[in-house]
Amino acid sequence: MTKMNYYLRKNPLATENGSPYMARVARKETLWQEDIINRMMKKNTTVTYQDILVVLNLMKETVKEESLSGNPIIMDLFKIQPGIRGGFNSADDEFDRDRHKVILNMNPSKEFREDILQSSELTKIGVKEELKQIEYLFDYDSWSIGESFPAGGIVELKGRNLLSLEPPEVLLQKEGSDESIPAAKIFNHSERSILFSLPADLERGKYKLTVNVIKAKARNTLEYENLISVI
Repeated sequence: MTKMNYYLRKNPLATENGSPYMARVARKETLWQEDIINRMMKKNTTVTYQDILVVLNLMKETVKEESLSGNPIIMDLFKIQPGIRGGFNSADDEFDRDRHKVILNMNPSKEFREDILQSSELTKIGVKEELKQIEYLFDYDSWSIGESFPAGGIVELKGRNLLSLEPPEVLLQKEGSDESIPAAKIFNHSERSILFSLPADLERGKYKLTVNVIKAKARNTLEYENLISVI
């Protein structure tokens, strides 16, 4: 079961009789919609990235339309109640964008909140604990997350703290060899992703994958926790 990490810090508002320390949840990473879609694909390999994207976009469009109509929405994950903020001077006064604002009261549903409350398991960590920086690899040939990739294929590495002042170095070292083989091409790179291609003549076998990210004052070497297979 997935566990929630937490750490303690001094409570700046502690009173003489209050608790001197407070807990903070340690964030492993920030997930964007594409990250949620990729994790959904890992749970169900019969649906494609595009299938999930279409459904999510359709849900967003429908929820938006119903919210604009003023309809409350209650779903398994959340509930939304449209409202209006700002006072009115008389019974004949009307909505004025300079004085009033449409708001959305959005909260987790009772069922979801209770599920998290009852199911959560926590692990206390030190504040400086190192968290995983390379999370997974996405294969554009099979359009799936995995550990096996074709020679010459396009791969997207997902992680954190990947932004590099220069194009990062993606290196592969075959099991039993000391030679480091660079990726054929780095297409683009960002804080969360590196898109690259494997050499077309890469031999079959198991490889260790490392990434050198060039920062302002140092070169950070990140190592993928699993050996990958070139097929």
